[in-house]
Amino acid sequence: MAEYDWMQKAACLGLIDEMWDDSTPTNDALRVCFRCDVRTECAQYGLARPPASDAGVLGALGLYDRDRIREGKKDINQVWQFRMNKLLNADWDDAMAEDYARLMPRLALV
Repeated sequence: MAEYDWMQKAACLGLIDEMWDDSTPTNDALRVCFRCDVRTECAQYGLARPPASDAGVLGALGLYDRDRIREGKKDINQVWQFRMNKLLNADWDDAMAEDYARLMPRLALV
């Protein structure tokens, strides 16, 4: 069992949530995965699993991400970069919407 000792260091350890069951990683799942020290080990574990048991998010990779990697269409770093960019854009949009909502009442009073 020593080969899976890395699992004890996972940022998601004990975090039970439906976001881990999705075929495509949610932004919440990506936020956990991208701050995890064992993301690489988790992704490799996910890629090594038989496709029949290949559901859920592992190492910031979803089912479709792992399929693309296995088929040689993308590598892990390309998928991570895509997912990170998507997450950053979503967080930027959320931050801008929050700023707008906070400033709009003040602008209306002027």
